[in-house]
Amino acid sequence: MSALESACVRRHNPSETSSGYALHCKGGCGLSKRLYIVDDEPVVLEIFEMLFTNEPYDVSSFENGMSALERIRTDGVDVLLTDKNLPDLGGLELLRAARDVSPDSETILITGYASLETALEALQLGAFDYIVKPPRDVHDVLRKVQQAFEKVRMARENKRLMGELRTRNAALEKTLETVRGLQAEVVQGEKLAGIGVLAAGVAHEINSPLFGVLGLAEAIQAEEDRQRTQYFAKEIVGYAERIRDIVQQLCDDAREGSTPPATRVDVGSALSAAATMVQRSMGLGSGWLGLS
Repeated sequence: MSALESACVRRHNPSETSSGYALHCKGGCGLSKRLYIVDDEPVVLEIFEMLFTNEPYDVSSFENGMSALERIRTDGVDVLLTDKNLPDLGGLELLRAARDVSPDSETILITGYASLETALEALQLGAFDYIVKPPRDVHDVLRKVQQAFEKVRMARENKRLMGELRTRNAALEKTLETVRGLQAEVVQGEKLAGIGVLAAGVAHEINSPLFGVLGLAEAIQAEEDRQRTQYFAKEIVGYAERIRDIVQQLCDDAREGSTPPATRVDVGSALSAAATMVQRSMGLGSGWLGLS
């Protein structure tokens, strides 16, 4: 940007009241940093306008509080440099109006005398800082205004970052909901797979004694020896009790949610029962199959 484009001149703004003036950039600088100066003493306004001539601010000057209030309500403000005691409207009213319209704005109060009480009062009322007029060091005024603009910039940058963070958190939450849904599906699939394995195990445990019951039942129908019939009946009762125990164990495990403990199997009895069923089904005598 050339020196001509950055140079600012004071001119009357017809859109304002007769007491309102603005500093504008030649060539249309497009500055977005709005600085409003409000004081009923023309010499103070003149000093401040000269101070901010070469600064990158969109400066507007007002000789009374009402015209400044109208501009604040219309266009908002970034930094307000205002006299604390104005004839028509106090600087504190302007401070509150600026905060209502532009919550991130900062206000520097101009007061006629310096004291600790004045400083504390200005800060308690929400002012960024205060300046005593006439200012002894205009560079101190410039520094305070620069710090106020930096605070406004940081506040708005934080607000922007917080908005981005909320947006990303919302997207992350949506992703987490999708992940939780997929996890639920996986868990449900694992449960179904576990049920399938359990069902296969139950079928295996029950089929073995059930096979024995059926085989002995067939043997009883063809057996004429009462003693052996009683033996087969006793074996059937034993298998039935085993099936009952398996069902009871399943019920107990379902209630407790625990893994069923391992149980001992009488392999000799199982093989003897199998041999008896094979002999009966083939019409063989009891001595044809031997176990060792």
